[in-house]
Amino acid sequence: MTARKQLSLDLTAPPAGNDEAPPLNFRRSARARHLQIKVGPHKGIEVIVPRNRGPDEVARFLEANREWIRNTWQKLKRDYPEAGQLVLPQLIRLPSLGREWQVAFADVKRLVERGDRLLLPQAGTPRQAALRLQAWVKQKAAAALPPRVEAWAARTGLEPGRISIRGQATRWGSCSSRGTLSLNFRLMFLEAPEIDCLVLHELCHLQHMNHGRSFWALMERHMPGARARDRRLGEGWKLVPAWALVK
Repeated sequence: MTARKQLSLDLTAPPAGNDEAPPLNFRRSARARHLQIKVGPHKGIEVIVPRNRGPDEVARFLEANREWIRNTWQKLKRDYPEAGQLVLPQLIRLPSLGREWQVAFADVKRLVERGDRLLLPQAGTPRQAALRLQAWVKQKAAAALPPRVEAWAARTGLEPGRISIRGQATRWGSCSSRGTLSLNFRLMFLEAPEIDCLVLHELCHLQHMNHGRSFWALMERHMPGARARDRRLGEGWKLVPAWALVK
């Protein structure tokens, strides 16, 4: 088994019909102690294989988890139709800015923004193009998110020490014990009310570093209905395109 090897196994045993068999990406790991399965929009289903595990053991592991893999793949494809493949966008929409950009390849050396067009270098791999687009979205986030934090800080009296724009894998944001707010640049794919909810959530952690009653009371005081809106933030990951999750 190579370090990275992609193949499709027949995991849609009857009576599954014509369901698409999930592509499995295998990765050898020197650190892993156990066989693992990770699921994500870009990589699809990734099987982490410790170096001391052979093909027969991997096959038994996959067979034991056949039903889970199939069901998880079907759910992932419902949420992310492009799961398991890297499809570069032809259009990027950032709802909170009320703008969208057409994406095209051109004879340029770096990503260029011209009005409502984004021009990508023709040279390079799809992954490199995706990372260039991510860097561009991150620049937009660095310009747009801090003013939202400052506006909510002025409204609530909750002042952060520092604002950091990052690319966390599973979190929209966080608040450190030192008062640093770390916001995910992928928030730019959400609508403004959802961004505001996340910003307020992290600001409230400056006063309550937990999710107890006092925390939610503070959230609701500044944003009625905040708890229900906060729960919906988890669904917001479905709005993030797969290319924006490439590492």
